[in-house]
Amino acid sequence: MPSFSDQFSSALRYERYLAVGTEEQQRRWKQVYNIAHLDPTQQQLIAGFQREMKILVHSGIWCGDCVEQCPFIQRIAEANPAKIDLRFLEREMNAELSEDLRINGGSRVPVLRFYSEDGPWCATSGDRTLNRYRALALKRLGQAVRRASFRWRRVKRKLHSPTGSTKWNVCN
Repeated sequence: MPSFSDQFSSALRYERYLAVGTEEQQRRWKQVYNIAHLDPTQQQLIAGFQREMKILVHSGIWCGDCVEQCPFIQRIAEANPAKIDLRFLEREMNAELSEDLRINGGSRVPVLRFYSEDGPWCATSGDRTLNRYRALALKRLGQAVRRASFRWRRVKRKLHSPTGSTKWNVCN
């Protein structure tokens, strides 16, 4: 597996990463980027970062979740370019990393890996689907989760019923 420094040096900055996409993909990413803005409080918070950080985003230029999230991540990096070094790697071109990037057992993008200024890994962040959370809860908590989930579905159906009558509650 490639080292962090190899991965980071081969990763692309935002504009170069966008350039690998089709015209339609670029249009979608730019559309979200143009509406993505930080409010003054957020800008002040990010401008106050004291330590440098490197963020490596494993993404898919084709991915809808990436389109919705990565332009915002770029805006965050732009709020403190002296301290945040943001790079993008295309997941499809870096298949050897896929096992390392699994979130709750699934291959997801985007996945962000945070590194300190001198290279050691600090954290990983990525999407987790609701189905994965349910599967993990069922595995760890057993039948209690199944019963609670069943009751919650009954409550939701009742709340959305045309009559709106509530003859029972979650604690039945």
